[in-house]
Amino acid sequence: MKILLESIVKSLVDSKDDIKVVEINFKDSILYQLHVSDDDLGKLIGKKGKTILAIRTIISAASLKAGIARPVIEIIED
Repeated sequence: MKILLESIVKSLVDSKDDIKVVEINFKDSILYQLHVSDDDLGKLIGKKGKTILAIRTIISAASLKAGIARPVIEIIED
């Protein structure tokens, strides 16, 4: 899922080299800390959060299909 998340985000932002995804495993979920530059934060979130909501939906569906724990995506601006 980490690779899928990175590829989706890289297609949306301008500063592709600044993207960093940290995966933290918990008992019943997986936390993905998504580090992006300040300039790309608005592009990633989208109008009224629709873009990040779509990304979360895709990752959740892919995780469910693969039988992986529930994903949680947290955006951290650098």
